[in-house]
Amino acid sequence: MGLTYKENVADTRETPTGSIIEELHQYMVKLYGYDCLLNDIKEEFGIKGISNLGELTGVDCLIINVNHDIFRRITLVDLKAITDANPVLIDIHRLFDESEAKQMGFHYKSL
Repeated sequence: MGLTYKENVADTRETPTGSIIEELHQYMVKLYGYDCLLNDIKEEFGIKGISNLGELTGVDCLIINVNHDIFRRITLVDLKAITDANPVLIDIHRLFDESEAKQMGFHYKSL
């Protein structure tokens, strides 16, 4: 979630997302990208882009890389609905409250 260089900007020129994707591909991870500011995630990053988080089910891990304002409308309940029983939530810039995330069953990590 959030593939651009910084929040609320559709610029991907210096985003660290490409490096993260490359690293995860080495582990044969199936990846999806969600960013409301980008039109062609597949062309830009080589992964399947989704336009609605509700398209997903059974997600093992969510990485929130950039906190776009629109992401503030998403709740932990929304995220839990698309994940498996023991999901990992990597919340780079602390969009969500750690204790609340852990109470909901997420393995929460942040910077």
